Amino acid sequence: MFKQLIREISKVRELASTFYKVDLHIHSFESYDFPKLGDKTNSVKEYLKEDESKEPALHVQFAKQVDDLRIIAVTDHNKSRISVEISKLSDENLLALPGMEATLKTSIFPDSNVHVLAIFPENHSSEDIEKVFTLGCGMPNYEERTKESAANMPVKDFIQHVHQSGGLCIAGHVNSNKGVRSLFRDFNVRQLELRLKVEQLKTLAAKVGLSDKQQQQLKQHESQIKELDDDIQNMYLKFLFDHDFDAVEVQRSSDFQYYSGVHTESLGIKPIACLLGSDAHNLQDIGLKGSTTYVKMRTPSFKDLKLALKDPSTRIRYEDTISAIKTPRILGMRYGGGFFEEKTLGFSDDLTCLIGGRGSGKSATIESLRYVFQHDLEHLGNDKQSDIGNRLKHTLSNSAVEILFEDKDGDRYVLKRDYGLDKTECLDISGNPLPEVDVSVASNLDIKIFGWGEIEELARNKFEQLNLIDGFIPEVASYKDAVSKAQSSLIDNTNSIVSIVRNVQTDFPKIEELPLKKAALERISTEEIDKLFAGFDKNEKAIVEVSSTGSSISSLKNQVNNSVTQPNGISDKLVSLSKSLSESDLGYDWVPELQEIINVKAMDLQNTFDSVMAKFDELIEALAPYNEILSKEKEKVEAKLRSEVQKGDVDDLSKIVSRRKQLSSDVKRLEAIEDKINNATFEIKTKILERYSTLVPNLEKAQRELTDIRKEKIVEINAKLDTLSIAVKVSLSIDHLGNRATFKDRLGAPLPNDKNTNGILKNLNRRYLKEEYALHISDKLTPSDFVKIILEQSSKEQLIVEIDSGDGETREVIPLTIADAIIKHLTPYVDGNKDEFDPNKLETLLELEHLQIQDLPIIMLDGEPIEELSPGQRCSTLIPIILLESSSPLIIDQPEDNLDNKLVFDLVVDILRSLKQKRQIIVATHNPNIPVSGDAEQVVVYETISKDKCTISTQGSIDDDAVVDKIKAIMEGSEDAFRIRAQKYGYSLSAA
Repeated sequence: MFKQLIREISKVRELASTFYKVDLHIHSFESYDFPKLGDKTNSVKEYLKEDESKEPALHVQFAKQVDDLRIIAVTDHNKSRISVEISKLSDENLLALPGMEATLKTSIFPDSNVHVLAIFPENHSSEDIEKVFTLGCGMPNYEERTKESAANMPVKDFIQHVHQSGGLCIAGHVNSNKGVRSLFRDFNVRQLELRLKVEQLKTLAAKVGLSDKQQQQLKQHESQIKELDDDIQNMYLKFLFDHDFDAVEVQRSSDFQYYSGVHTESLGIKPIACLLGSDAHNLQDIGLKGSTTYVKMRTPSFKDLKLALKDPSTRIRYEDTISAIKTPRILGMRYGGGFFEEKTLGFSDDLTCLIGGRGSGKSATIESLRYVFQHDLEHLGNDKQSDIGNRLKHTLSNSAVEILFEDKDGDRYVLKRDYGLDKTECLDISGNPLPEVDVSVASNLDIKIFGWGEIEELARNKFEQLNLIDGFIPEVASYKDAVSKAQSSLIDNTNSIVSIVRNVQTDFPKIEELPLKKAALERISTEEIDKLFAGFDKNEKAIVEVSSTGSSISSLKNQVNNSVTQPNGISDKLVSLSKSLSESDLGYDWVPELQEIINVKAMDLQNTFDSVMAKFDELIEALAPYNEILSKEKEKVEAKLRSEVQKGDVDDLSKIVSRRKQLSSDVKRLEAIEDKINNATFEIKTKILERYSTLVPNLEKAQRELTDIRKEKIVEINAKLDTLSIAVKVSLSIDHLGNRATFKDRLGAPLPNDKNTNGILKNLNRRYLKEEYALHISDKLTPSDFVKIILEQSSKEQLIVEIDSGDGETREVIPLTIADAIIKHLTPYVDGNKDEFDPNKLETLLELEHLQIQDLPIIMLDGEPIEELSPGQRCSTLIPIILLESSSPLIIDQPEDNLDNKLVFDLVVDILRSLKQKRQIIVATHNPNIPVSGDAEQVVVYETISKDKCTISTQGSIDDDAVVDKIKAIMEGSEDAFRIRAQKYGYSLSAA
């Protein structure tokens, strides 16, 4: 279904520069020492029969068997005829360049020879190559050249002749025999003397040990060797630069670091390209694993190879730096009409720059990507969301977008979304829908997008900065979940405590009269009255207990009855099961027997259940006589009470009896309320104890563990930031729970553009805003520390805050008197009674501990926190962090906003050059320095046709002439960008 889409995207992706594997040092049978087994780790251990052959085609055949090998250079010792013959066999799958490994006698050191690889363009003849040797240089005639042959001509002259002939020169195997670097080391007499002395002292140490003087000599010699090594390295690098070598052939990929960075900058020279080569002297070692180089080119050609060597930092990679792990990437996208018409875009695996005039559609492409990948806009302000919505409507109405995406496992998907539909459809490349894939959350479809102005917003928003860090920590969700669960437990505890307080809030006034009622009852509870009421009290108590017993039995019966499904149909249900056995026609003769067992047991079970229910009814009926006995007794007791009352002073005794009866009832009722309050108080104190012995510590532990995992990641990020070749120092740290803005606001910080506040310190006094009590408290205490001080009514000294008054003295902005006032202002206790709470004040206080207190990310640029920097500097500080972590595609709209050109060069460009090899980067930009000095592998050029239409006029590498012309025509300052690129990286478009 998507064959056409894949073809279209592949076609435009082919316009981008990419990395091709090359082996620029192989030999043919024309070398005097072919075949020969190599000394590299992966070299073959025995010859093939084909090695004895004199067929040039075999070299091409074996080279084509090497995965991804696209260019070879045949460099025989001082000869080139077979090299040229092999070169003529090149085709679209393999380019063989002619060349030779020249042996030159140098005047640098006596009797020293060096090997220089000279490589020439396609179709160069052997006669043309021979012209690099000057007359009288001592190189024998072609057929007479042997192992000992060497040209006695200055290295610089030889390289100049090669360049004049259109070729390039590589210092061969510089660390081995006849390598330039080896000569500088091996012919330094002073260094050789020192090394000999060191070896002698070490031998002596192993045998008999060294005296103090000898140990000092050993340290001194080793230090002198180190200084000499540095001097020799500097002389060696200067030699390479002065002699105009195009590259050096090194032993290990890690050696490149000694030919760039501080090593070359301190000498004022450009980085020198480092290549790995197989030095294959047999057919099987061609393209030897671990000994090839990846070179970025538009197409495999000599011209692009030579051009790449001018900018090695971004155009040269090695097998161990070409990631073996595939990174996810957006291969391309196609618009189905609308503003973009029927346009297809292809994206490089490295850096793609979208350029064009304002309103030409660059930002719309960024937002199209966000739209298809279903990234929400909740983190953006309403105005920004509205702008994006309007842009999408303008550019995507009546159209659809299709995106071809490849995940890290190499699986490809097509993401398709018609404008206006709620969701993006995910399909495989055969067109089969994958409804189980939710594009918005699928981890293998993750991309990072920063639309216009979002980096600037990120630079201002500490919460989003924290989310940025968390985005680099795969396991952070479980740590956040632990914090969330701990907070939920705390919230549940608060709700429970406040609910209990509210439940007894109105009961406290009621029990205030309990002591008076008890005293009054005691005054009239004489022996005569108590005796008179003894039978009455006894009867009343028994009636209550028997009635309660009956209610409990009825309740238990209902529980048993309700716990059985269809209690009255047990037998029917089991008989139905028995019947289904018969209808299943199982074919066994024991089925009727099993049916009979089920039928019998069904009846037994039904009878047993009915019997249990009957027993409950019997128990309830058994209580009836006792209720009747107590009822009759009550009549007698009350009759006797009336009779006794009538014997005495009717008025006095009747009043006393009535009063005693009322007081007794009131006391019992109030005592029940008092018990309720006491139980509630006990429960509240138990829950508060649990809060501070378990729940708060659990939250603090979860918060600390979250901070620790963030700190671990930050250590990794800082280590990676330190390795970047950028002109500024960017670093990260984190302050545990240092972002207490919500706590400060809740206490009572001034509202923006308003002198008022809704904080809980409001109405404390007139100075609480001016003296910034909220700020000082939140800086000093966590919410839990603050709440405990208020609840415990102690440790008030912890509330005292002193600040520097600016004249070397300190001033108490919160003295002890204010600390006392704060405690009194916020105390939840009613009239100082620690058993009675004001539920509203208690809830307000405890809810302080629910606040989302966050870690505070601290981001520094050259030692300055970004809060103190300009908007441009703040943005530039975040860019390396954004680019550094994660392997998912990164899309940024205009990262140069608010930056001057110096920052663009010192930071953005260097970062893009350093990190684009680790993840795909797509950038929309108006600054020509980003595609030019960023060495963009793909540039997509947008042009406006009308206010309702745009077109993609050109796509291709920064080396493409058409792209260069468009950059110069569209982008202001482009001429300067190309000039500065040449100055900074030693690279210009005319270098080819």
